[in-house]
Amino acid sequence: VGISVRSSSIHVWKSVVSNTPKTLREILPTLTSRAVSVLSSGCEDHRAAAGRCLGELVRKLGDHMLPEIIPILTQGLSQDMPVNHRQGVCLGLSELVEAATRQQLADHMDVLLPAVREALCDPEET
Repeated sequence: VGISVRSSSIHVWKSVVSNTPKTLREILPTLTSRAVSVLSSGCEDHRAAAGRCLGELVRKLGDHMLPEIIPILTQGLSQDMPVNHRQGVCLGLSELVEAATRQQLADHMDVLLPAVREALCDPEET
């Protein structure tokens, strides 16, 4: 069932969207927010799917998407956000770092390092 659903969804995407990078840039804040919400959930399958979503974005469009994804994730680390949301952001950052190439990480270290530092220094003990 998974392969047929994936194939059908790719077909629909390609028939509706003419410029994937442009469309992704337009929906990126919403897409990232939804992925973080799912990463914050208790369902392991949903969390894995959301992690794969962020990972695929970085693998396929990393140079274009990293400068936009990192600030969105960093905003989610605010102490005003619930603990489970910040945990979801940490999982998203982890997926991002795992999916990015060394060169992409080096190119975006100036914004990535403060986000990782903030995530590691969260005062919550959970």
